[in-house]
Amino acid sequence: MAALPMMALSLIACGSAPPPEASPTATLPDVRGPWADYPAERIRVSAEDAPALGAEAPLVTLVLFTDFECPYCRRFAPTVARLAAEHPDEIRLAFRHLPLPFHERALLAAEAAMEARAQGGDEMFWRYHDRLFETNALAPDDLLAHAEALGLDVARFRIALRGHVHSDAIEDDLDLADRVGARGTPSAYLNGRPLRGAVPFQELEAVFEEERALALTAMQRGVPRELLYAAAMREASDRPAPERDRPPARPRRQLDEGVIYAVPAGDAPQIGPDDAPVTIVMFSDFQCPFCSRALSTIDELRARHPDRIRLLYRHNPLPFHRDALPAALAAAEAGATILHLHARDPETGKPTQDPDAFRAFLPQLKQATGAVLNLTTGGSPHMTVAERMRPAAELKPEVASLNMGSMNFGLYPMLNRFTEFKHEWERQHLENSRDLVFKNTFADIQHILEVGNANGTRFEFECYDTSHLYNLAHFVDRGLVKAPFLVQTVFGLLGGIGAHPEDVAHMKRTADRLFGDDYVWSVLGAGRNQMNVAAQAAAQGGNVRVGLEDSLWISKGKLAESNADQVRKARLLLEGLGLEVATPDEARGMLDLKGADNVAF
Repeated sequence: MAALPMMALSLIACGSAPPPEASPTATLPDVRGPWADYPAERIRVSAEDAPALGAEAPLVTLVLFTDFECPYCRRFAPTVARLAAEHPDEIRLAFRHLPLPFHERALLAAEAAMEARAQGGDEMFWRYHDRLFETNALAPDDLLAHAEALGLDVARFRIALRGHVHSDAIEDDLDLADRVGARGTPSAYLNGRPLRGAVPFQELEAVFEEERALALTAMQRGVPRELLYAAAMREASDRPAPERDRPPARPRRQLDEGVIYAVPAGDAPQIGPDDAPVTIVMFSDFQCPFCSRALSTIDELRARHPDRIRLLYRHNPLPFHRDALPAALAAAEAGATILHLHARDPETGKPTQDPDAFRAFLPQLKQATGAVLNLTTGGSPHMTVAERMRPAAELKPEVASLNMGSMNFGLYPMLNRFTEFKHEWERQHLENSRDLVFKNTFADIQHILEVGNANGTRFEFECYDTSHLYNLAHFVDRGLVKAPFLVQTVFGLLGGIGAHPEDVAHMKRTADRLFGDDYVWSVLGAGRNQMNVAAQAAAQGGNVRVGLEDSLWISKGKLAESNADQVRKARLLLEGLGLEVATPDEARGMLDLKGADNVAF
């Protein structure tokens, strides 16, 4: 889903400062809350006297340690804004400063934000906060210009910055950060539950929902709503546990097949007689392909034993299913003509080529947009070619990707820039790419072409160096590739050709010599090369591919918020050169595609 604009923070920053935080030992009822029994790390983090916004009597308090010069904080701000906007009466945000020593302008920016608060209260603090992240302008003169734009007393502002009058308050935040284990930014604590880094919205929301449920339980036990945070902090630890002692962030209970568990029926929707000897309680998600597969099995079982089985349905919607479709639609609405699609396993987050995983979103996406839907045959280097080809073989898309050769696939340099990952396997996957070869032999390519040709699927031929262009020419000569065909030249990935302008020109010259007018040229620049390569190719009459699969960046030092952001930037680049972006139907004509009505989804 596209990130909320930064102004969303301002729209919700309309409350006054909350009352002072209640003491953990005063006025609290003598009841045991549910937090101590919940198997998750919880650290005592004060929200007292911090710039705040949101509910005055929240169910969940989020204390956020932030650095105004940190690109990850800027990326995370809309995520937090979205959570606050969706739960305005249930969450309170409390801001803590953590200017990192290697960010030269972060400390003065923090002091400026506190001066904005001194002059205009918490509402003005958040307006100034938004402006810093929106503009990323942090020079001393910029800080004064922001104050003037917001109607603050600039002379007083200048005196405060020169005298560092707010340095003690920021030093207090730094001391607190050290005590609670906030070593980097952003660091968030939801009722004391630590989250490190710019986590995705679904992960933030999942922890929020858990803490919301615990808060409601505490209220049932007699804890007043206005004292929920104080009660939670009473059951928290003073300091983070040693690494080896920390419980998993989101523990999973391991079920014992030999144990019978009591699962209450409640008022769950039911099919089958009340007196059935067997009751099945099914926790499911309507968008989950694996749930659909299980349901067909249960339906068959019920058909065989209609009077002996009662089925109860429990909702367990997974957060990423809510986000995947809107994200793709946002990219299409931003101007993407072709959507290149992958799927991930809902449990592990790993790439999956299970066709049912694609069926979970392809019909809705096809109905909602006219964009050309392009399915990957890449999957994972650890899959066989038959496994990688399954979605394209069964679903018969208009377009599928095809890597035109075996190659080294070095992703491990990313470990020099990123240290935090959502899944631990991601770190190991990057490390293992030092000794990883993506295998696509001539036999593999021929098999993929033959299956695709039989289904009327055309290919996006991904060529990572000139040898791949010659491999493609080999299959053109054999009659397995027909004009017009899409050649996606890839630059800047370790293991393939570089991203120097001469490399781009050389690939274009080679493709022109091999294919003449029979091909459509497109470029993909990996990492920081994405927009530079796109600009050069567009100026030479080429097409461009952008997206988070290939680059996490939108500009130097700034992470992209979404695929749609990158599409919008690429579109502005093209239009700035006097070019028009093709519509999906125009692209279908250029590539001689079979049309969306002839796919198998």
